[in-house]
Amino acid sequence: MWWEGVRDGALHILYGKTENARRTIPLTQRVAAQLDMCQADAATEWVCPAPATATSPPRAD
Repeated sequence: MWWEGVRDGALHILYGKTENARRTIPLTQRVAAQLDMCQADAATEWVCPAPATATSPPRAD
């Protein structure tokens, strides 16, 4: 999940295997506020980044 998909009080799933995978999920005010605070401190484009390893490098694009 990338920060570009979190906007307008919703989580926008932009990519998926099928048309039905793409969707917009409304966020509660509490969750939206929490994500806003996390985004202010974000060091990456990922919402919930995991440590990069040799077998799982960070996204290149």
